[in-house]
Amino acid sequence: MSRVSNEEKRRSRILSLISLPRRHMFTQNFANVRIVKLRSQFAIKRLLDISLASFGLLLSAPFFLLLAILVRLESPGASFFRQLRSGRLGRPFVMFKFRTMYEGVPHVRNADGSAFVGRGDPRITQLGRFLREFSIDELPQLFNVLRGDMSLIGPRPETIEYTAELPDWARLKLQVRPGCLSLGLIHGRNELSWKERNEMDVWYVQNYSLWLDVRLLLLGIWAMVVTRRGVYSPERLQNAQPVAGLVNADREAEVKYS
Repeated sequence: MSRVSNEEKRRSRILSLISLPRRHMFTQNFANVRIVKLRSQFAIKRLLDISLASFGLLLSAPFFLLLAILVRLESPGASFFRQLRSGRLGRPFVMFKFRTMYEGVPHVRNADGSAFVGRGDPRITQLGRFLREFSIDELPQLFNVLRGDMSLIGPRPETIEYTAELPDWARLKLQVRPGCLSLGLIHGRNELSWKERNEMDVWYVQNYSLWLDVRLLLLGIWAMVVTRRGVYSPERLQNAQPVAGLVNADREAEVKYS
């Protein structure tokens, strides 16, 4: 009885990812086919994540070393920024980036609650501006992909605090691994409100396919290297205020949603 119950729970969880309400299932066989297909796609997705992340790290290893030295030389502090983020099912993990802000600066929010990153922001180092402009600061997240914390494509991982503030409808995005590239990055990242980014993340989960991942990977690279939209928060979202208590650069000082 418990085996049947567990299988039913697993099936319900997977069906929620493909937005297939029970009232629309014509037969049990049809549902089983969809479940098997989705499981297969996620297995292939993980294999591609490992392969591409390994290749990317191998290719960029000398570049990593150079950037780590330059970040350290420009301002006091660690070369890598580490922060707790929410992974699949809300499990916390440590996400890596190249440090782009001075240590000890406050975390600042836009009027809609999203993280503020302004053009000419005095918290950002000179090298940090360049790294952010081309999203190079995100490259260490390839380590997160190899560890299984993240995927190359998926909803951007929220901080623990932001996850606690997610409305119920947006928590669906926690059903999959968070990603380095997302729909939000392609459509303007910081130009979008927090609500708009959450809506795109939920749409991704509900419409997931390997072909969608391939398209997002190509469009995401184009967005990072060529268009570079939304690196900074637009004026309509500003009226930013520091968040009290978030001044520890090793944990909460730097947040950039992309």
